[in-house]
Amino acid sequence: QQVVNDKTRESILGLADELAILNASYDEYQDQLQQIEEDTVALQERKEFLDEQIRLLDEAIARADSNADGVRAKLGGVQQEAELLESLLEQEGSEGESGSNELVSGEIYFHGTAIQPDPPADVSVDAFGHGLGLSQWGAYGAGNAGMSAEQILSTYYKDTHVEARTGYTINVQGYGVMSIDDYAAGLGEIPSKACGTLQQIEDWAAYANSQGWAANDARRNKYVLDNPSTVWDCWPEEAIKAQVIAARSYGITSAQPICTSAACQVYIGGNAKQWAAWETSNKFIISDGYTQTGQIIRAYYSAYNHNGWGSADHATVWGANDGNTTSYSYLRAAYDAPFTYNYTFYRSEWKRTNSYSMQDLQSMINWCSTPGNCNTYAWLRDNVKNKIGNLQSLVLEKDASGRVRKVILNGDAGSASTSGRYFRSVFNKWIENVQPSGEIDKIPSITFSATVVE
Repeated sequence: QQVVNDKTRESILGLADELAILNASYDEYQDQLQQIEEDTVALQERKEFLDEQIRLLDEAIARADSNADGVRAKLGGVQQEAELLESLLEQEGSEGESGSNELVSGEIYFHGTAIQPDPPADVSVDAFGHGLGLSQWGAYGAGNAGMSAEQILSTYYKDTHVEARTGYTINVQGYGVMSIDDYAAGLGEIPSKACGTLQQIEDWAAYANSQGWAANDARRNKYVLDNPSTVWDCWPEEAIKAQVIAARSYGITSAQPICTSAACQVYIGGNAKQWAAWETSNKFIISDGYTQTGQIIRAYYSAYNHNGWGSADHATVWGANDGNTTSYSYLRAAYDAPFTYNYTFYRSEWKRTNSYSMQDLQSMINWCSTPGNCNTYAWLRDNVKNKIGNLQSLVLEKDASGRVRKVILNGDAGSASTSGRYFRSVFNKWIENVQPSGEIDKIPSITFSATVVE
């Protein structure tokens, strides 16, 4: 019995040893299985990632193959710039002028360029927007030309630099108070994705993984393959970053709570621009000039500021009626002709008025100084009509962009001035209501000249 017990004990011990070995092997196999499963998941994720990039690439190729306009769109900016230069060389009697009467020797006529929608609409301007500060389509072109966000901003905002300043929050209408970077992440205005190559997409994903970002971290959503048939899928990353810095600066200097429409700047919520907000975290545009020295600037911007030269001076667009306002140091004319993108919605036309004598223009002043004809009749009467007597000549002063800043009116009793914007407004209201030439031949924009007919 004892022998049996000893053998049984030995068998049990042997089984225990085997069980321990099996348990160890099982644990080892489990570890290996887990590693295989992890590798399989990683490979599957990699496969899904590559499949998605192939799908996007196939779509882009298909669109490019089926739509030749996608290629032409890339050339549109150069073509339209050439068309603009060509239009400036047109002779005074060319077709497309807004005045068609024969010009009279000794009289004066006004002529210039205007940007209009294509197809044409009842609009005539020298910018889409106010024409000040950053031009969004200019930034698009600058980004494609290889300019950095800070280079873009220093081009459009004179005497400034970009600087990080922490601790700012903003009150957004309907959303409440949030950090300025959270606000920047939810901005609309322009596309949120940066145009990238397949290599950039892979490199950014690898960087995100190396930083331990969660799979749903919005910063991962930076690049997309460019679709050449549209400009609305993605923009150059430096243009987006420039927009974010400008919008952050504009937002923090706005009345609170800031609205979410284009009346302020478009805020759509969410975090589609999180990558750009993070890369430019807490960065603002700071004035180095005589206006708001050392402070965050009121970074005005608009869609398309290019009138054939570039953005306008602040005083030219928003100055006083007499044209004697000093421009903000950071909102002065910016030359962007070499790189601005001329989106196909816009085109420039050369126009002229019919010719008018000084007596005709005196009649204009008298008419608009009469109550009921112009809202600012009293200002024009007191500051121009009563000062100059009978009009004898006028002189235009322009800012660097070619827009008329001031019109000097010389008479037999003295001189007075109006802004180019105000003069255009009075002239066009007179033309529209009186039609002295029998035609509605308005001055097309504040980018105009005055010429005496020989």
